[in-house]
Amino acid sequence: MRFETMNAAQAYLNQWETRWADTRIHGTTKRHVSAMFAEERPHLQPLPLENDELQRRQDRLLERRRVQARLRDPSRSLDGFDFTFTKKMNRALLVELATGRFISQHEDILLAWSN
Repeated sequence: MRFETMNAAQAYLNQWETRWADTRIHGTTKRHVSAMFAEERPHLQPLPLENDELQRRQDRLLERRRVQARLRDPSRSLDGFDFTFTKKMNRALLVELATGRFISQHEDILLAWSN
């Protein structure tokens, strides 16, 4: 079955649920399935997310943030940075700032640069 729009599909499912699903009688309990579901619904909990789903969500979030940042070269990372370029640069501090931990800890930073 194909539907032209999501609204058409949802309308079909609503009609099917009202006409068929809600009127079914459970084979073992001999009760309406919809009545049983109404009793159980307040106690139902969402399923825990699988690790791969969490990783996919984090990856999508990171990619979305890279796009929003409009970096000149978003593929560059600290892995390829030449820290020998200047002796004044504090590598440990730069790597720590790159983790973004200061954001989650609600800390401020001040960056100053001179040529």
